[in-house]
Amino acid sequence: MKRFAAMMLAALLAASSTTVAFAAKNYDYIGFGGWVTLDYDAMDGGNVLVPGNTYTFPILDGSSSFNEESADIWSITASEYVPLDDEGKRGTEKFSSVSVDKGSDGNYYLTVKVKQNRDTYYSEQEAYILLKVKEKGLSSEDKEINKSMADELEANTYAFSRYAGLPSDVDVSLRNLQKYSAESPVDFSDGFIDGLNRNEVDETDGDDTTLKLKSEDRVTYTTISVEEFEIASTDYDVIDDDEYDVDNSMPLVMAGGDVSKSNLSFGNTAEYLAKFSSSKEKPYNLSYSTVTNSDVAGANPNADLVCISFPGTPMFAANSYLVIKDKDMKYLYEVDGDELIELKTTTQDGYLAYRTDRLTSYIASDRPLKNAVSSSDKETSSSSSSSSSSSSTTSGGSTSSKPNPDTGR
Repeated sequence: MKRFAAMMLAALLAASSTTVAFAAKNYDYIGFGGWVTLDYDAMDGGNVLVPGNTYTFPILDGSSSFNEESADIWSITASEYVPLDDEGKRGTEKFSSVSVDKGSDGNYYLTVKVKQNRDTYYSEQEAYILLKVKEKGLSSEDKEINKSMADELEANTYAFSRYAGLPSDVDVSLRNLQKYSAESPVDFSDGFIDGLNRNEVDETDGDDTTLKLKSEDRVTYTTISVEEFEIASTDYDVIDDDEYDVDNSMPLVMAGGDVSKSNLSFGNTAEYLAKFSSSKEKPYNLSYSTVTNSDVAGANPNADLVCISFPGTPMFAANSYLVIKDKDMKYLYEVDGDELIELKTTTQDGYLAYRTDRLTSYIASDRPLKNAVSSSDKETSSSSSSSSSSSSTTSGGSTSSKPNPDTGR
């Protein structure tokens, strides 16, 4: 395995340097820190998530995108870790769905959907995702490991389970690590053997006997990373000026005072002159993401892309221009499900601009993208579909709709 020797050395050093005093620290979440992480730079809000929204983060192996070439990977999965509350009970889940998928570009992505949670109205909350990576067994071609490496794997797994606070008679499994490490965590980045028993009973004399790996045993090596998120407050901010920097940590806003319009800045990616109705009682969800669309990037490897999406799809009182702040961009597309629609654009101060009253999901490019349709083709298709529906037959026969007679009025 590509990192195996280094990981084993780190495990041995960690085992030799850990003290009993460390285990006495009181944490309410697992202190693991594995070798994969998330690309928070792809999100202008970093690790701040808005209730009700769905987010996709690229998974990194160190500083590069995580893919099958970066590791001898068996599988990578994700799940939410829910720490204990102040009363020692399991807390509430913050995500309604968690998944890891391989993009068409060959890289892996974490997608999470955040639950609507009234508790976040006045203050933010923390949430945790476990990224679990299983690597292939050593010498996977002949499905066996050698004796010395088996001994090292076994010793480090037992050492880790001891420092993690697992009783000697429980399996070293993710479920048990979550359960017991909630009270006595341990920093951990070097892997363990999933499901390895601490002890087994000798059937001949009934004594507990330490389970030993053998040279021919298959081994799946597991590492875990814990990613911490902040679930944003759903309290409202007030736009009271003609310029407003959108903050993903408090993305819900209302227009106040005499403000009828305000230029919204979405980091360095885009800006939009929002126009508000006279009543101003309508809240807007201005949360946004700049994660690259992996499917489009995979299908267009030579294109430079700027992606920005608005999960809340805010709608304003009148049309205005969405401006993409990159002068290399020449084409703009709207992402509608699996469809890529080329939009009719203009320029403002050399930047690509699109007139709309509703912000959805967009991809700008320095060159035409594959598998896209033009907005005029989309409109024609919709018109044809509507026309076809109006002249369709009824279930009882071939009656078609007729035009209303001219009454002379």
